[in-house]
Amino acid sequence: MRRESDIRARLGSAIGGAAVAALAVATLAGCSSTAIARRSGPSTTTTGGTATTGVPGATSGSFSWSLDADPHLALGGGPGTTLSAVLSPSAGGAGWVIAGTRDNGSGATTATVWTSPDAVTWNATALTGGGVSSAASAAATWKTSTVVVGSVGTGTERRAQVWVSQGPGSSFVEVPVTSTNDSPSTMDHVTVGNLGYFATGTIAGQPAVWYSTNGLQWSVSSGATRFLDGFPGAQVNALLATSNFVYAAGSVRDGTATDAALWSTQDGIDWKPIISSQGAFSGGGDHVITGLAPLGTLPSGGGLLAVGGVEAAGAWTPASWISPDGVSWSQPAGDFPRSAGSEEVRSVAPVATLVGPSEFFATGGGPSDQHLWQSSDGVRWNQIPFPPAAASADGWRATLVASDGNTTVVADGDQGQAHVLTGSSKGWSEPSANAPVFGPVAASADVVSLSQGKTGLELTVKLTQAPQAIGSASVSTVTFSSANGVNWSPLPAGQASTWPPAPLPAGASAIDRAGTGWIAVGSGPPGSPPPASGPETSGVGLTWTSADGSHWNPPTTLDPKPGIGPEHPRGICSSTGEAVAVGEADQQGSGATAAAAWYTNNGSQWKPAGIVPAAAPGSGTEMLGCVQTQSGFAAFGAASGPGGDSPALWSSPDGAHWTRGNSDFFGSGAPGPIVSLAVSGPNWLAVASGAADSEPDDFPGPSPSASTASEANQLGVWVSTDSGSTWQRLDGNGGVWQDAQGAVLEEAGFAGSRAVVAGEVGGRLVVWTGGRS
Repeated sequence: MRRESDIRARLGSAIGGAAVAALAVATLAGCSSTAIARRSGPSTTTTGGTATTGVPGATSGSFSWSLDADPHLALGGGPGTTLSAVLSPSAGGAGWVIAGTRDNGSGATTATVWTSPDAVTWNATALTGGGVSSAASAAATWKTSTVVVGSVGTGTERRAQVWVSQGPGSSFVEVPVTSTNDSPSTMDHVTVGNLGYFATGTIAGQPAVWYSTNGLQWSVSSGATRFLDGFPGAQVNALLATSNFVYAAGSVRDGTATDAALWSTQDGIDWKPIISSQGAFSGGGDHVITGLAPLGTLPSGGGLLAVGGVEAAGAWTPASWISPDGVSWSQPAGDFPRSAGSEEVRSVAPVATLVGPSEFFATGGGPSDQHLWQSSDGVRWNQIPFPPAAASADGWRATLVASDGNTTVVADGDQGQAHVLTGSSKGWSEPSANAPVFGPVAASADVVSLSQGKTGLELTVKLTQAPQAIGSASVSTVTFSSANGVNWSPLPAGQASTWPPAPLPAGASAIDRAGTGWIAVGSGPPGSPPPASGPETSGVGLTWTSADGSHWNPPTTLDPKPGIGPEHPRGICSSTGEAVAVGEADQQGSGATAAAAWYTNNGSQWKPAGIVPAAAPGSGTEMLGCVQTQSGFAAFGAASGPGGDSPALWSSPDGAHWTRGNSDFFGSGAPGPIVSLAVSGPNWLAVASGAADSEPDDFPGPSPSASTASEANQLGVWVSTDSGSTWQRLDGNGGVWQDAQGAVLEEAGFAGSRAVVAGEVGGRLVVWTGGRS
């Protein structure tokens, strides 16, 4: 779920001085030697940094790391269930089936299936016994059998796993799965048809494909695995087996853009991209396919329906594509009744008959408005109303759908949130409202900021508790302070110096403390109507000031002469005499973004900064935040190009002139972008996002589950003890990091000389601390 924490704080120290007559001027009065900043918006990404020497893959020998066990940090998580698949009854086969993973609240997970004769009364069956951690990620039916795929084990011992039930009422049994090596692996999607059984997932973090003729013995398809691995940023979101083909759909990276992608095979061995679809799946913003369904029963093997989303001007809209043969594709159709804001289709299911699918059901929406759509042709869609409380509730997301034409089941696929709605001619029921059936709904802790405050390092966390029955989530924010980075104390309400007491103004993406007040930067939504008075705000970089963090003054522009493309300020930092805002600007006609920065030396008049070198053709850059350093400023973010994405750093002596560092100092295969950078004298700490955070940040699709999140050995954490000249990367294969499977790393900071990294694992707040060994 895209939560409020995606608006990331850029927080400096409290600044002494007189009362704020002009808050922007107060920002320039001074700041502490420790500055922390982090990501607030979408991530694109090639390489760069202020350093000239790299130490690829090195263990951080200068720091000894441990998990922080302070009881105050025991936030989020708890028992919960993550649902991954809903299956309608198959002809002659089982009844309704839901697959998912139960978490006991202590990190132990159990792959589970729920079965029902009527989609109202459900029974749960564990697929593994006690003492075995397992996860169910996808399921499919074929004739009378049901297959569930996922994994067993944790960390470096995690391995792909398959369970099969060969008939109605038959138990699920584990079947052999081979891998190409002993690296961690998991299956994320599965389909079955005339050509056999197919599953996709990852081995050692790279795309992988498995194949089985009968569902009882599985092996890696090495050729298919190498094939998918050849596409930059390849992400498989859906699999579909038709009578003569198997299709995989999702997305790939094309420079700075995300294009929808489709691959097919006729024999299960040789795969090829559907080149003819490129015109429909790319151009004019980002495109992603999230679901596939058969469309008709043509002699060629049948047509196809694809659903997903198309991004334009910073917002996603629901989309569907149709094809008569899987080769020729329509342009995306957006005929979906919907609400305002960013939304997309998350999944689609056909209603099967003896002559093929007769109608389709799709589900999706945005952060708070959820939808169920029905169509008979895959182009024109009608909305089937949810119960009013469910349609607009922010405590769930309509992610999974299945229907037999008379009954429709919609489920929430977010981690730890087992919400199930069943609709029929009798109306809607909610089987998951009874906690013992699917389990309780877990709380989620999101790191908002980690920054130097008045009393020490301050950690602000947002705690979200979705209700058991679908409704509005309960949200609270708490800030802790620590002088040593190990022991934390909650701050009384209103006393936090690094997070305002009220929400940021609409459009703001970053904040900084300004004396006793606040300053924020951001932009107005593209296409927004012009204001009755004041500056134009549509797609323009803006700044706001507030005396109390609750009441914000009208915005002013960062650039008196903004460019043609929309501007997206992401971060702000300051030092004595000047303040800096950083972000990116869209490049008209190219679909790329270019890093952008603005500066002021009087607190009221801002100017655009110069940045070199410019991004090469076909690539793009963006700054996500900035910090003050001993020699000026450093900005962090990402650069992207045909070869993929990687971290980037820039340096500036004055905020007006910026230089991006070389392209290899973080090492090959480094995850990106950098989302947080902490500086304390010569000690620097950088945190980069990995596979768990690789989807476009504005895309409101399914959040990464335990089965798709980055493995521990992909952690992007680096330490520098020489002001960013050289870096050492943490080894994720041992110590406390080995148990960080599925971690989403959010913030970096320093409490004195002790390094601190904050993030979430399975919705639970986790803090790692590192001291000199």
